[in-house]
Amino acid sequence: MRMNLLSRLKKLDARFAPNRPMPTFRYGWLTTLPEDFTGERHVAVVTKPPANSVPGEPWEFEERPGPDQMKIWTQGIESKSSSGLGTEPATSRRGTAR
Repeated sequence: MRMNLLSRLKKLDARFAPNRPMPTFRYGWLTTLPEDFTGERHVAVVTKPPANSVPGEPWEFEERPGPDQMKIWTQGIESKSSSGLGTEPATSRRGTAR
């Protein structure tokens, strides 16, 4: 009877387990731009804890001037793929990207 109960509990756990990973929250110190700075700014990760560290260790962030380059890059890929151009690697003046 106990084995039957354990197997039923395992099936229930598997059935109601989340299909996607839980969100991770990052916290840490933020180095800001001067108060008199005007213009667009974004936050970048400066250092992160090692992979084998204890969860919840603080990160270091930094405010940087200008738009977030990663956001611009990923938006460019999304617009190319939605327009039917595919996701070919970007080319440079010297040749194709590796």
